[in-house]
Amino acid sequence: MDQLNDCSVLIVGAGPTGLVLACELARQGICVRIIDQKSGPTAESRALGVQARTLELLERLDLTEAMVSEGKTIRALNLYAGGAWLGRIETPALDTRYPFILSFPQSETERLLIERLRQHGVEVEWQTGLTALRPRAGGAIATIAYHDALPSESSHDWVVGCDGAHSAVRRCLGISFVGERFPEWFALADVELDWELPHNEAHVFFAPDGPLPVLPLPGANVYRLIAPLPHAPLDQSPDVSLERFQQLWSERAKAPVTFGKTIWLSSFLISRRIVDTYRSQRVLLAGDAAHIHSPVGGQGMNTGIQDAFNMAWKLALVAKGLAADELLNTYEAERRPVAERTLRGTRLATLLVASRSWLAQKLRNAIVGRLAPRPAFRERVFRTVSNLAVNYRGGPLANAPRRGWFCRRSDQDSAPQAGDRAPDSPLVAADGRALRLHQLLHGAHLALIEFAGLAPLGPGDRDALERLVARFSSTVSLHRIATDGQFAVPHAGDSFFFDPDGAAHRRYGATAPLVCLIRPDGYLAWRGAATNVSDLDTYLSRWFVSGAPRTASV
Repeated sequence: MDQLNDCSVLIVGAGPTGLVLACELARQGICVRIIDQKSGPTAESRALGVQARTLELLERLDLTEAMVSEGKTIRALNLYAGGAWLGRIETPALDTRYPFILSFPQSETERLLIERLRQHGVEVEWQTGLTALRPRAGGAIATIAYHDALPSESSHDWVVGCDGAHSAVRRCLGISFVGERFPEWFALADVELDWELPHNEAHVFFAPDGPLPVLPLPGANVYRLIAPLPHAPLDQSPDVSLERFQQLWSERAKAPVTFGKTIWLSSFLISRRIVDTYRSQRVLLAGDAAHIHSPVGGQGMNTGIQDAFNMAWKLALVAKGLAADELLNTYEAERRPVAERTLRGTRLATLLVASRSWLAQKLRNAIVGRLAPRPAFRERVFRTVSNLAVNYRGGPLANAPRRGWFCRRSDQDSAPQAGDRAPDSPLVAADGRALRLHQLLHGAHLALIEFAGLAPLGPGDRDALERLVARFSSTVSLHRIATDGQFAVPHAGDSFFFDPDGAAHRRYGATAPLVCLIRPDGYLAWRGAATNVSDLDTYLSRWFVSGAPRTASV
């Protein structure tokens, strides 16, 4: 069997998680090979909901504008019981450009990602699967099976399994996938509906035999219907037909409707499982290969994509020799707790929504009806579902917050801390261009943001900060933000920005010179006084390598 010296990273699985990871690594100059045993991209809509945090991250790949333009924004969820309206949960105004859930089929998400990956010179190898994986010093040897050729072996520095619930990578390594299966079949239909309820809002009809969610898809009057089938035998796939859904509608929704063209029918079982480790030597797992759960809340694809963004910048730096291998251990340390919370939350939500208990249904309906109008409830629900609340506080990459003189107590308590998502804010470039703070985070480097505060940083402190950034110039980029042009540094050039109304300073709690080190995935790594260069030096030296990257091929 031939053995090839192949790209630095082999990605197994070309769903959204694997494609995002491949795009991010290729964008950062890493040689990537991506394979998938399927015959081609997903043809069905499958995963639909793209959450606000995922849309923010996909800006790095320049895909979000097209997705929002082509998709359907959902800004409200209507709840009904026995045909009567219970309440309405509207998406609140939060600190994001995307205060909604975007309905956008997985098939279209994959199409855009494949096009972007092709622009980096990488093609997905379809009908190409992993059959064996043998770890070795400094990497792994993969046995690859092709549909039109003999198997071959390829050698890689890193292998990432993004190949779903039945992961071949996970199986080859013998990693356990512990969990349970929900004892009930679910039916799914993408279908045209003609009815009088709002077409750009989601609807859930509760009934004694189970709920019937109705979710809008892009296009005129196209919807996704999902229904638990409590009486279907578990040992055989249920019959799913348009007639079956018409019957379910009359039993559960009780709203006037005319069914039109059926686009897709399917059935599925729900499991909740998580691996016992995300990493085995130089092999990592992401997305459904690492964790699966109920689709309630539209978290699955989003969690996988956010796994990919978390891993990508770390793997790129390690592959370039700019960070120690230990940096990749923080991937599991940060993402496992997110997955575990998602498993718990979606399990509870599934039990709540699909309960057959008469008493539980009455309590659920009463509680939902009372809470739905409350702004605090709506904000908490949306921040959770949108993933804007995800943070890595207390994680290995978040420097412990230390109260200092650079912020008033009230500012520091409300300001984002290390591990939090970096807030966005409008800025103006030195040449007058309008832009947003999040745009400073789209590069491969960590962004060191210096906020001038109410007074400029002294020359000595500025020189010390610049010398530190120069030492880590392959890893860190410095950007200065001031509320007044008098604080501009003449030689700062493209790295200087204005905060005309002080919004960015307020959001970051900067009343005196402050620096925030923000990771490529948009989370704060370090926060402290701009004069505290020694602590920042200690942090950077702990995780990253100063100087130029290694010359070996990546």
